[in-house]
Amino acid sequence: MALLSLRKQLVSNLSAAFIAQAMSLAASLLISLFVPKILGVFEFGFWQLFLFYCSYVGFALFGLNDGIYLIYGGKERSDINRELLTAEYLLGMLPSVCVSLIGVIFGCAFFAETQRCYVIVAVSFYLILSSIIGLFGYLLQALNEVKTYAKSVIADKALFLVFLVVLFLFGCSTFEPYVICYLISKMLAAVYCVWLCRALLKKPSLSLVVVVRETIGTMRVGINLMLANMASLFIIGISRFFVDTIWGIETFSQYSFAISLVNFFILFISQISMVAFPVLRKLDKVAIKRSFEFLGEGLSLGAPIVYVAFFPVAILLGLWLPDYSQAITLFAILLPICVFEGKMDLNGATFLKVLRKERLLLIVNVVTAFVSLFGSFVFGYYLKDLTCLCFVLVLSIAGRSIFTDLYLSNLLGVNSGKMIILDIVVTIIFEVVCIQMDYIAALVVMLTVLGIVFFINKNTIATIIRYMHKARK
Repeated sequence: MALLSLRKQLVSNLSAAFIAQAMSLAASLLISLFVPKILGVFEFGFWQLFLFYCSYVGFALFGLNDGIYLIYGGKERSDINRELLTAEYLLGMLPSVCVSLIGVIFGCAFFAETQRCYVIVAVSFYLILSSIIGLFGYLLQALNEVKTYAKSVIADKALFLVFLVVLFLFGCSTFEPYVICYLISKMLAAVYCVWLCRALLKKPSLSLVVVVRETIGTMRVGINLMLANMASLFIIGISRFFVDTIWGIETFSQYSFAISLVNFFILFISQISMVAFPVLRKLDKVAIKRSFEFLGEGLSLGAPIVYVAFFPVAILLGLWLPDYSQAITLFAILLPICVFEGKMDLNGATFLKVLRKERLLLIVNVVTAFVSLFGSFVFGYYLKDLTCLCFVLVLSIAGRSIFTDLYLSNLLGVNSGKMIILDIVVTIIFEVVCIQMDYIAALVVMLTVLGIVFFINKNTIATIIRYMHKARK
């Protein structure tokens, strides 16, 4: 397939992903802006605890979905052995069912606190639904059928949005009904995913020995990527665990609210990276090099916009949610995660997967997770300094992004030093003005920085715009 055709395909898929992500963003906005106001700090903390635990259920597939994503990435439906795929899915779901049952028993037996018991049991049910969505969702994205996958995302988010509006209208002030509605929307999304992929399934007639061997082989392909993704989640998740354990559910609520604001941008970038992977797999080395350079420049030049947008957002949040003033302060410290985690996800992890460097991705994420663990232990458990804990988290994520950027730049023969320096300098300026100035003065400074960055890099920006214009044609 010609490069121009691949560009058009990428733009088309990005459009579908954008619509799906817009629905996700709408749901996230309602959750972040209205749920904390209605529930209050205490109940909102348990809602965030539920979402926090839900983010870790992917391990139950032991890399099967990631293996399918890597094996079928860039391929067509005709390349799939439908019998084998169905058999692998059926066998691969067994661990999820077992872990879910263990979770229910564990939650009922060991948690005296009613709310925490409820959270554990609900997460156990979510695990099965998430596994089904993960298996079929990853397959559709690997086959580059992003528009089809987007339908399931839109259906899921649209239904949950309806539930949220109903709960808001009735003024529901406990977190349990929100969890129930969340699970119902996921259940219907899982059923819809299976229906969308029905043509890819076929009753298996293979022997159990063959199915077990092939399933384990697929898991082996995906296990490094699964562990890398889990380690990446632990980088932020470790700090949230320490906050909940040391400071309690109310401080956890504040900290999680700040993290959820950061995640807006990260989730959007994650969706783009999932769309980009199967297309990038089809490119030659020259096109991969140019794509890496283009994406890196675009993300670095967009970073100042994120920092500028913080100030009006923070002012409005302060007026709307006065009880979450601590969260807004933490949000300012954590905001650079948007830049460095976004760059790592789209321009780091994606290209490491394209180049089949999943093992390196795993090592980088594990090392970063240990840095986060050490920082969380020292500043959380020992010094009990939440601000310093946040700064350590930002530094660990920034360090991971910079290392990966330098490694890929050297591997592909790209000079990314200028953009890395730009990321660091702009981030330092943002953190300093947030600490030393009021928001209005800080906004003026960051607008000035944005203008200077755009002026210095006007030729690069013009090149990026031309590249995007060619992709649309």
